[in-house]
Amino acid sequence: MFFSFLFFFIIGCALSQTKYTLYYLIRRGKRRLTYFSIISEQYFLAIIMTTLLFFFIICGGFFYPQEFYNLNFLDFVGWYFRYLLGLFLLSSLSSNFYISNNIIFHRYCFFIVFLLLAFETIILFPTIDTFFARKIYLLFSWTFNSEPESIIILLSVICLLNLRIYFFSNKRDVL
Repeated sequence: MFFSFLFFFIIGCALSQTKYTLYYLIRRGKRRLTYFSIISEQYFLAIIMTTLLFFFIICGGFFYPQEFYNLNFLDFVGWYFRYLLGLFLLSSLSSNFYISNNIIFHRYCFFIVFLLLAFETIILFPTIDTFFARKIYLLFSWTFNSEPESIIILLSVICLLNLRIYFFSNKRDVL
């Protein structure tokens, strides 16, 4: 269910990013403000999508009340914040690809990040777990980890990605 919402989140982020064209960046003056307005719009969309996802989970829980009412409230809130931080990570990483000088990364930033997410969570993480009997969390797999340190690691990676955007966003040659 998360990956179906992820598809709609990526489409919404890509559509919100289309208004920031080359001419918009030149007329606005400061690219750093533009990139952080893109990220803030994507974060707002992530909050809406995660809240909608968990609203549907709660509504679906009314059909199976015996399993739903046995859930721990703190676990449910932890899931919410991990999924929210997973979407924040996706938008921050795609924004880092968006400010890149490589035209392939710039144009296909969401597609590349989605492929990275799918490769890590669907192929790489289960393969490492099966063959080596180890759980090695790389980037997006921290979203699906139920340990409390996963939230701290996700927050630190998001902060590092946003710091990279802050320091390298004005150095990109727009023309």
